[in-house]
Amino acid sequence: MVPVFVLAFAFIACGAGSEARGLNRVSLSPEQKLERNFVEFESFRNKYGRQYLSPTQALERFHVFAKNLEKIDMLNEMEQGTAEYGVNEMADWTQEEFLTRRANLDSAKLLKSVEKENFPTYSKEIKEIPSTKDWFEEGKVAPPKDQGQCGSCWAFSTVGAVESNDAIKNNSLTRRSEQQLVDCDTKSNQLFTPVALHTKFTVVFLTQGCNGGWMDNAFKYLMNNSLRTEASYPYTGKDGSCKVQRGEDGDGGIKVTKIINMKPRDERALKQHIAVNGPTSNAIDATDMQFYNGGIMMPMFCSSLPRRLNHAVLGVGYGTDKRAGDYWIFKNSWGENWGENGFFRLKMGSNACGIANVMQGVETERDRRAV
Repeated sequence: MVPVFVLAFAFIACGAGSEARGLNRVSLSPEQKLERNFVEFESFRNKYGRQYLSPTQALERFHVFAKNLEKIDMLNEMEQGTAEYGVNEMADWTQEEFLTRRANLDSAKLLKSVEKENFPTYSKEIKEIPSTKDWFEEGKVAPPKDQGQCGSCWAFSTVGAVESNDAIKNNSLTRRSEQQLVDCDTKSNQLFTPVALHTKFTVVFLTQGCNGGWMDNAFKYLMNNSLRTEASYPYTGKDGSCKVQRGEDGDGGIKVTKIINMKPRDERALKQHIAVNGPTSNAIDATDMQFYNGGIMMPMFCSSLPRRLNHAVLGVGYGTDKRAGDYWIFKNSWGENWGENGFFRLKMGSNACGIANVMQGVETERDRRAV
């Protein structure tokens, strides 16, 4: 049986095809906009295999999708860099769902944890460094992974910094385990700002690793525990029990020997660290990154305030664009189909999206007992 939702829109969609796709949504009449939105929604459903439980749910998701199309138009119109925004697999998520699933870093606890540290800030003396740098192109950064609907960005950022530092030192890149941090690092994976799931009977508060954490404590965990390989401790994208037993800390490979905190908002120190030492763990306000497709981001509504930090990424390089000027290169954890094959570029020099509020690098060593 054809779903009621489809039947309700069948007469609207007839004859739309590519002609409807070519229309400028901003100048459309209400009827044309509805037609355009439905055509794009059906294309989205087909591309990403979206199946809804009922016609009612499908209609609800259509309204979310239509609202997101308006936001995409606004982001493209207001973008101050060269970035472009468009429909992707998250186009039928509300902003609240997006932030809960993909960007739920606890900024208050992260900032409080970093501020307590006695580690020296990075050298103020700027050494001569290359004009461009890309550790991924040099083979010292693993391809982007997908955290799925697990709020484990903090674990991906942490592991990225650790495995890249090891790769630079030993000229050998090995994928490491984010799942180990999600399952075992109990200080990082506590949910300090509870997210309530309202069910028919009760309210359940999630408190496991998929619901937030922060990088600083994860690095501290790795000062006392060896980080396993991804092959030995694969990612599931779900909360699980720790599979690293006491007394087995040496069976994995890498430990953190030093955490390097850079002075907040000092992008020169960030550039120097990336050039000389390698990738960094950074916090960012990812609110406007949901629909990013490519280009150099400088969103007008992106916040640089420390309290708005909600996501963790990996700084892997920097470069210069004739039109947009200097930019950063970051690796994300939303899969290779998002952004520029899983990476994004961000305008340098103005603490865009708060990217320079929390910047950490590490030094590592291989555990010689590792197998």
